[in-house]
Amino acid sequence: MKAMISTLTTLMVLIAPAALAGGGFDVKNQGYYIFDFLAYCFVIYVLARKPMADFLQKRRSDAESEISEATRLKAEATERLERYESKLANLETETAELEEQFRLDGQREHDRILEEADAQAEKLRSDAAMAITREGARLRGQISEELAERSMERAEALVLERLDAQSQQALIRSFIDDLDKRTTLDSISA
Repeated sequence: MKAMISTLTTLMVLIAPAALAGGGFDVKNQGYYIFDFLAYCFVIYVLARKPMADFLQKRRSDAESEISEATRLKAEATERLERYESKLANLETETAELEEQFRLDGQREHDRILEEADAQAEKLRSDAAMAITREGARLRGQISEELAERSMERAEALVLERLDAQSQQALIRSFIDDLDKRTTLDSISA
């Protein structure tokens, strides 16, 4: 209510110079404007008071719940931070112990590796020589197979390019005749 009165007073102070500059204050003219404005403000006050109060109350309760939630989250974060800091403090001592243990293990492993290295060096040389020989033979065989495959593919492509229907029929007849001859020869030699 106090805010409404102060608003109306401010409005009157702002309107007064304009009314005086135009020849004075005329109740029939400016008075009705002021009365209409005051009636309008009163209607808005009456109609908006309850929804506005509900809105402000809800906003306040929302803000309070958000503040309590933020406080709870902050407490959880602080607790986690303390746990992590305690782990970090122990981490340095654990790290020093682990480094010393790893250094000792590494020295023992180094000594063992040096002892085995001499024995394995000769074995590796002989194994490598044998592997090179086997790999060379395998690669020669693989290259021969690939060369044969490519030659067959190229020959087939050339034959298909140059072979027409008559040549194909003649080739089929010749193949069948060769098969008949081989079948006859196989039955004679058997």
